Amino acid sequence: MISDERKAEIASLKNKDMIEEGISLQDKANAFYEELKFLKFQLLRRMRDDKATTFPHPEIECTAKKDNTSWDYNTLRPILELLDKSDIEAFYSPEHEETIIVEEKYDMRIGKGYLKYGGEVKEIIERATQPGEIKDVILKRKG
Repeated sequence: MISDERKAEIASLKNKDMIEEGISLQDKANAFYEELKFLKFQLLRRMRDDKATTFPHPEIECTAKKDNTSWDYNTLRPILELLDKSDIEAFYSPEHEETIIVEEKYDMRIGKGYLKYGGEVKEIIERATQPGEIKDVILKRKG
């Protein structure tokens, strides 16, 4: 937060001084940003090493941000033999040609709902799930 006094100080600067103050602040911001990037990289490395998604702290929330989860389509393919036609049509699009070849696609927003069927359907979905990698660390004050 910038104080009212600091705002007044900046507003009262001559153009030359304001430009010099601006470049000084920009240089400091860049240095802080580089330091923060390195710090977050170190936290990220430790989270990966510890297979952690959060580190405890009494006042700051430190959590991992992951890439999107993906699924192995070859592993999912047998599920088509186990589901009703209406279920298949809701979440699976076979490869087809439009003006270009459109590859097969499973809509896992729907497919994850089939975990409720349990048994072999659930096993296939779990085997096909490829969790995203942790790609960033989020730091924010609690409360």
